[in-house]
Amino acid sequence: MANRTYLYCSEKPVKYIELDAAIVISAASYMVPVFWYMLFDTSDIEKASTPGDDDEPDFKYYRLVADRASSIECAKQRIDSVSSLLGAKIAEQFNQFLGLIEQQSGEKVVVETCELAMMDESPRTFKGEAIKCMKAFSQEPIVRKGLFRKESTANPNWVALLGQANISTDTEDKPIESLCGYSWKIPVPWETGTA
Repeated sequence: MANRTYLYCSEKPVKYIELDAAIVISAASYMVPVFWYMLFDTSDIEKASTPGDDDEPDFKYYRLVADRASSIECAKQRIDSVSSLLGAKIAEQFNQFLGLIEQQSGEKVVVETCELAMMDESPRTFKGEAIKCMKAFSQEPIVRKGLFRKESTANPNWVALLGQANISTDTEDKPIESLCGYSWKIPVPWETGTA
């Protein structure tokens, strides 16, 4: 088992062990890409479980599940704040990513995190990190802190979001897999250069 996350659309979320590669839109290793998080709010965190090995109990963890139509609108509302921090160059990749989500059938969009959660000390770790990452979109990236002398500092929630995706604001080019993920079984437009 690897440490991957998977983005897919379907009529309803499927169990991790029943996840068919044919419905996976994109995958990521060791993270949840920024554009994926843009599709969700903190209320979209759902408890899930998968059967344990042999005599072990079911493994319980958290994943992200939302109505596809509302998640598309959520992402559209967030692109301005994200591109103001990461640069206008990400707009093309965002449009390719969102266009692919819009083309999918299925009422739900899901980020399957079972493998990522299995590698953590506690399945609750993902839930806490996901909340921080999604809260970042409604907050300023730079905050002023201090009791007497206010100093500018990076917002901890933006640090969590960008850090888990291995994105630095110091470089102009952002790793595409950190924004959108990578193709799994079907080609994705941000890798093939098609709209």
